[in-house]
Amino acid sequence: MVFIGVLALAVLAGMLLLGYWLWGKGYAGKVAVLAFVFVIAFNIYTGVYPRESYYKTEFVEVTGMAFPASGRFKFKEASYPDFFGDYTSCALIEVSAQDYQILSSKMPQRRSKLDPLYSGCMDRLTLVLGDAKFLAETSADNPNRDSEYVYWGLVADRPEVVIHHVTW
Repeated sequence: MVFIGVLALAVLAGMLLLGYWLWGKGYAGKVAVLAFVFVIAFNIYTGVYPRESYYKTEFVEVTGMAFPASGRFKFKEASYPDFFGDYTSCALIEVSAQDYQILSSKMPQRRSKLDPLYSGCMDRLTLVLGDAKFLAETSADNPNRDSEYVYWGLVADRPEVVIHHVTW
């Protein structure tokens, strides 16, 4: 672990030296440094606050179905992947009544041995949901990966879908 820290500091020092050298090379050097800083900042931002396309992909992974055309995110949150690539994500998605019926008819009836699995993400989503009840719920463990849990549910009395994806 110490090696990784030293390596990270060495890489950071090298990038700073390169940036300092480029900055002194005139207009083109300054543009290169600013472009590099922008790219790094954008990648960090999208890592911490993923785009909606990320959550749409999560929906497909969790449900096994295409994201509904009428889908609109009311809440979304994801943790930044840790050193091993493990993360947690959850979302509350509002859909049309027709898409809600389609999802309801295609929902498999299965339960994970870990159900219910709580996370900080799901705790915050529960606050958004309030006293909402679920019409139907399903959860599963990924047979191809021992440390993955997926859950999705249909909120009763309103056309909303909850997804929750956890890896560890």
